[in-house]
Amino acid sequence: MATKRRLRVEFDLAAAANLVFESYLDFLTAPVPAEETGDSKAFAGRHTAARTALAHLSDIEKRAESYGDEAQQQAIGSILAEARMHLADSPPDEKEAPDGEPGGDA
Repeated sequence: MATKRRLRVEFDLAAAANLVFESYLDFLTAPVPAEETGDSKAFAGRHTAARTALAHLSDIEKRAESYGDEAQQQAIGSILAEARMHLADSPPDEKEAPDGEPGGDA
Protein backbone atom coordinates (compact mmCIF):
# COMPACT_ATOMS: atom_id res chain seq x y z
CA MET A 1 0.00 0.00 0.00
CA ALA A 2 1.41 3.35 -0.98
CA THR A 3 1.81 5.98 1.69
CA LYS A 4 -0.11 9.19 1.28
CA ARG A 5 1.90 12.35 1.06
CA ARG A 6 0.26 15.56 2.07
CA LEU A 7 1.09 18.68 0.15
CA ARG A 8 2.39 21.26 2.59
CA VAL A 9 0.65 24.53 1.83
CA GLU A 10 1.89 27.75 3.33
CA PHE A 11 -1.13 29.39 4.90
CA ASP A 12 -1.45 32.47 7.07
CA LEU A 13 -3.35 30.92 9.96
CA ALA A 14 -3.24 34.16 11.95
CA ALA A 15 -5.05 35.96 9.13
CA ALA A 16 -7.65 33.17 9.01
CA ALA A 17 -8.10 33.39 12.79
CA ASN A 18 -8.52 37.14 12.51
CA LEU A 19 -11.30 36.69 9.92
CA VAL A 20 -13.08 34.20 12.19
CA PHE A 21 -12.66 36.58 15.13
CA GLU A 22 -14.05 39.59 13.23
CA SER A 23 -17.06 37.52 12.17
CA TYR A 24 -17.48 36.34 15.76
CA LEU A 25 -17.45 39.93 17.06
CA ASP A 26 -19.99 41.01 14.43
CA PHE A 27 -22.25 38.17 15.53
CA LEU A 28 -21.69 38.77 19.25
CA THR A 29 -22.42 42.50 19.07
CA ALA A 30 -25.38 42.31 16.67
CA PRO A 31 -28.69 43.12 18.32
CA VAL A 32 -30.97 40.17 18.92
CA PRO A 33 -33.95 40.40 16.54
CA ALA A 34 -37.18 41.25 18.35
CA GLU A 35 -38.83 38.01 17.21
CA GLU A 36 -36.06 36.03 18.94
CA THR A 37 -36.33 37.80 22.29
CA GLY A 38 -37.45 35.30 24.91
CA ASP A 39 -37.22 32.38 22.46
CA SER A 40 -35.19 29.63 24.14
CA LYS A 41 -34.43 27.86 20.84
CA ALA A 42 -33.08 31.08 19.32
CA PHE A 43 -30.98 31.67 22.44
CA ALA A 44 -29.61 28.13 22.26
CA GLY A 45 -28.80 28.63 18.58
CA ARG A 46 -26.92 31.88 19.23
CA HIS A 47 -25.06 30.29 22.13
CA THR A 48 -24.07 27.30 19.98
CA ALA A 49 -22.88 29.61 17.19
CA ALA A 50 -20.66 31.55 19.61
CA ARG A 51 -19.18 28.35 21.04
CA THR A 52 -18.57 27.04 17.52
CA ALA A 53 -16.65 30.18 16.59
CA LEU A 54 -14.44 29.78 19.67
CA ALA A 55 -13.89 26.12 18.82
CA HIS A 56 -12.92 27.12 15.28
CA LEU A 57 -10.35 29.59 16.64
CA SER A 58 -9.01 26.91 18.97
CA ASP A 59 -8.68 24.49 16.04
CA ILE A 60 -6.74 27.08 14.03
CA GLU A 61 -4.46 27.55 17.04
CA LYS A 62 -3.80 23.79 17.20
CA ARG A 63 -2.95 23.75 13.50
CA ALA A 64 -0.43 26.55 14.01
CA GLU A 65 1.11 24.53 16.85
CA SER A 66 1.41 21.50 14.58
CA TYR A 67 3.23 23.63 11.99
CA GLY A 68 5.64 24.83 14.69
CA ASP A 69 5.25 28.48 13.69
CA GLU A 70 5.78 30.43 16.92
CA ALA A 71 4.76 33.80 15.47
CA GLN A 72 1.43 32.47 14.23
CA GLN A 73 0.85 30.59 17.49
CA GLN A 74 1.31 33.79 19.48
CA ALA A 75 -0.89 35.84 17.15
CA ILE A 76 -3.68 33.25 17.23
CA GLY A 77 -3.34 32.83 21.00
CA SER A 78 -3.85 36.58 21.39
CA ILE A 79 -6.90 36.54 19.12
CA LEU A 80 -8.40 33.60 21.01
CA ALA A 81 -7.77 35.28 24.38
CA GLU A 82 -9.46 38.45 23.13
CA ALA A 83 -12.44 36.46 21.85
CA ARG A 84 -12.84 34.81 25.25
CA MET A 85 -12.56 38.22 26.95
CA HIS A 86 -15.31 39.64 24.72
CA LEU A 87 -17.55 36.71 25.53
CA ALA A 88 -16.96 37.18 29.25
CA ASP A 89 -17.62 40.93 28.95
CA SER A 90 -20.81 40.58 26.91
CA PRO A 91 -23.72 42.49 28.43
CA PRO A 92 -26.03 40.50 30.71
CA ASP A 93 -29.50 39.50 29.65
CA GLU A 94 -32.13 42.18 30.30
CA LYS A 95 -33.82 39.89 32.83
CA GLU A 96 -30.63 39.37 34.79
CA ALA A 97 -29.89 41.47 37.86
CA PRO A 98 -26.64 43.52 37.78
CA ASP A 99 -25.05 41.16 40.33
CA GLY A 100 -25.36 38.25 37.90
CA GLU A 101 -28.14 36.55 39.82
CA PRO A 102 -31.30 35.77 37.87
CA GLY A 103 -33.87 38.47 38.36
CA GLY A 104 -37.50 38.86 37.47
CA ASP A 105 -40.56 37.20 38.93
CA ALA A 106 -39.46 33.60 38.45
